[in-house]
Amino acid sequence: MTSSQIRVLGALLLSCALLLALPAIAAADGWVEFNGSPASMAPGASFSTGYDCNSNLHWDNIYFTKSHVAKGTIAWINTSGGWNYSVVDSYETIMSYSIYPDIDWVKKLYAKNTSSIYYDGDAQGYLRSDSSYCV
Repeated sequence: MTSSQIRVLGALLLSCALLLALPAIAAADGWVEFNGSPASMAPGASFSTGYDCNSNLHWDNIYFTKSHVAKGTIAWINTSGGWNYSVVDSYETIMSYSIYPDIDWVKKLYAKNTSSIYYDGDAQGYLRSDSSYCV
């Protein structure tokens, strides 16, 4: 295994561990890193969160920082796999999108390196606790 493959595998394992720990981490409102941030992202590498609305927890903001010379994509994915509120192939250094207060649907966050080069990326989502949604 090459060192870049080991880094990608490590980032994937860390992401899986984060998803398993998500209910414990998300007892209150706050930012949650979902790609082992900051992480080296291979071309085509993508990361996503678990779906929200478990115990009335809701994603309401996605934040992805990366190199200005490389493209990235962020999206909100519904349970049918459809993309909502997406920003595709952007060169923006800071990609951020809030959908609050439109959070009363089940969704997960997604970030992807859509460039042909490696870069360090930092993908985070804001998890809000609100008992009035997804009851």
